[in-house]
Amino acid sequence: MIIDELLPDYDVSDRYHIDIDALPEDVWQALWTSNLCESPVVSWLFWLRGLPSSNLTLSDISELKFKIIGEEKEKEVVFGLIGEFWSPRGSLQDFDPGKFKEFDTIGFAKCAWSFSLEPTDSGTKLTTETRVQVLGKTSREHFDIYWAFVRPFSGWTRKEILATVKRKSE
Repeated sequence: MIIDELLPDYDVSDRYHIDIDALPEDVWQALWTSNLCESPVVSWLFWLRGLPSSNLTLSDISELKFKIIGEEKEKEVVFGLIGEFWSPRGSLQDFDPGKFKEFDTIGFAKCAWSFSLEPTDSGTKLTTETRVQVLGKTSREHFDIYWAFVRPFSGWTRKEILATVKRKSE
């Protein structure tokens, strides 16, 4: 998997999946065109974080400083984000997607967020995984406090996104 190549070492990881009664090419299309904020839960959680909360697709995600760092069409896409996620503004960094793996500046964290599709007998298994590597001991201490609070909401958001893509695909 591409995410394994781009962020093989990480401090935290969460993975969720959903089975969809649709072909991978249809799921891929829905993944890119679904309004992620269609879910009231996602809309509300994005609003709390100061993110766009009315109409946002994966195609628009670069507005949030996420960058595509790897992609194999209709199989997997990986977005990268670098910042101090625990700080009020996140200190999100502009970075060269081709240099994501090598980024190693102490004080920051790297996040890889992937969607992968796997054909099944009944359609497609859509999986999302988020990995975070925190660079530096002090940053890790700050991140651990942040993650203890944010993790359940982050997972809830990703499960809702999967459900939205399922509805649009089927």
